[in-house]
Amino acid sequence: MKQIKKLQLDELKQIYKAHIREDFPRNERRPYSSMEKMTSEGKYASYGYHDDDQLLAYACYILTEDGMYALLDYSREATSQVAVLARIFGGAERPVDVRLAPTGTECRSARVKCPEGI
Repeated sequence: MKQIKKLQLDELKQIYKAHIREDFPRNERRPYSSMEKMTSEGKYASYGYHDDDQLLAYACYILTEDGMYALLDYSREATSQVAVLARIFGGAERPVDVRLAPTGTECRSARVKCPEGI
């Protein structure tokens, strides 16, 4: 069954080691210790899109103190599934509502395409 779930720190660490290290160059990669600290402070939230136990995609967000806004920090497909992130984590054609715990605040995620030259 396909589902989106909030990741626990141990799951985020596994994704960091297995995917984030490979998906992003060192100079674009936040240290895991920073993600861990921000998560424990309620300033970071990570989600996985799974089909049963298989991770299809992940997304990590930096949260504002009031929980009203989230900035996408990392996202990537973890398998060869085409356009999973666009469909699940809020492509411009179909924004997705995500309930962020622990605040329970409804948030809308959408991709923004910047004009060339910016």
